Amino acid sequence: MEVTVVPMRTEHTAQIAALEAACFSDPWPESILQKELENPLSLWLCAMDGDTVAGYVGSQTVLGEADMMNLAVSPAYRRQGLGRALVLALCESLRQKMQATVLTLEVRDSNAPAAALCLARLRANRSAEKLLPTSKRGCTHPQKGTAMKILSVESSCDETAVAVVEDGRTVLTDCIASQVALHRLYGGVVPEIASRAHTDAIEAVVQRAVKNAGASYADLDGVAVTYGAGLLGALLVGVSFAKAFAYALGKPLIAVNHIRGHMAAAYLDEPGLRPPFVTLLASGGHTAILYAKSEAEFEILGSTLDDAAGEAFDKVARVLGLRYPGGPNIEACARGGRPIVPMPKMLKGGGGFDFSYSGLKTAVINYCHTKEQKGEEYSKADVAASFQCAAIDVLVEKTVLAAKAKGVTTVTAGGGVAANTYLRESLKSACAEKGFRLVLPEKRRCTDNAAMIASEGLIQYRLGNFAGLDLNAKASIPLRSCL
Repeated sequence: MEVTVVPMRTEHTAQIAALEAACFSDPWPESILQKELENPLSLWLCAMDGDTVAGYVGSQTVLGEADMMNLAVSPAYRRQGLGRALVLALCESLRQKMQATVLTLEVRDSNAPAAALCLARLRANRSAEKLLPTSKRGCTHPQKGTAMKILSVESSCDETAVAVVEDGRTVLTDCIASQVALHRLYGGVVPEIASRAHTDAIEAVVQRAVKNAGASYADLDGVAVTYGAGLLGALLVGVSFAKAFAYALGKPLIAVNHIRGHMAAAYLDEPGLRPPFVTLLASGGHTAILYAKSEAEFEILGSTLDDAAGEAFDKVARVLGLRYPGGPNIEACARGGRPIVPMPKMLKGGGGFDFSYSGLKTAVINYCHTKEQKGEEYSKADVAASFQCAAIDVLVEKTVLAAKAKGVTTVTAGGGVAANTYLRESLKSACAEKGFRLVLPEKRRCTDNAAMIASEGLIQYRLGNFAGLDLNAKASIPLRSCL
């Protein structure tokens, strides 16, 4: 027998279709095989004995990872090593023509011969980096005892962020494509511009993240994505990409609430962190004090009655004529000022563990407008410093009181406002005075990032909370629904 392996051509499709019908209960028709010849992602090979198709193998490659779709050998040519020869030839062709580094094959759990071919024979072939048989469910799962790698996508606002995190605590890479320069021209985030920028950036950021992590796509154990809350159009870009990406790789899809991501950021700073602890959540959308009973269970001890702290920072920044983003520029401006402008007490010492920021925001607006109407000069730095102290002192005070009330010795914080230097220093001093252990994520983990989404993603993975391909984005999620 002299068999040669050649690329599939039009004159081969009728024989392949006949062999499909003889070997499989759900065969590919010749019309589909013809279309595969026109698909730039497809690569099919035939084993030819003269003019006879003795066997064939087909594949499709996406983002450097190939999936073996079909493999069959005519009964008259079996047990002669032809199947192995076809797969080895496919590996070499994929490497040279498609620049593929990973080959996967989906097999039924009961298909022992196919699994044996994959594992025993192809692992010795250097042309194929990996070959992973999967079940009919289409998801590969890590073996017990192996470190789990979660790739995460965060696109809730103006940062296209992708991270790869190992075991929910070790950041292998965290890549961000920032849109700040785009939105600064308009004084804030423009939703349509944000969505378009995410669309342009996301594929490249994913590729860079995986490369920087020193991993291949097959090394990933799951794909986590922020599904809410945030800008709906921006979220949809990340959710749509993550769904397609997880499906193409045969990996579990994990839906992550943005707020829970902020709370999980503390695990990245302190891998040994374990509940129970009290968490201060201070962001643009939420302000609350939470009691972490476990990694998955939280109790709301207090929350804002109106505006969130981050929202107040942004609005005050606009009143003072400071550039976007508001929070960091308020902090910078406050360094040159003194907290001497009278401000409301912000439920300080009252209201339990709840907050109210609408009165504080209004007080700043009225102060500035009154001065301007009267033609009186005022110090923006003093206003910024006074506002910052009023907004943050109550956060620190009530967080420490909550920790004492719950009898815990560990305090954490998350959300964009937790990147504020004055808050971080004040919280450190207050916790040290009470003998509390403070776990603060580094500043870049407090603002929007993908690493925190991966950390929470692993928690949800372990709980078995996987999302389907019908996952949709949500612009708004009530705090109680997050927990």
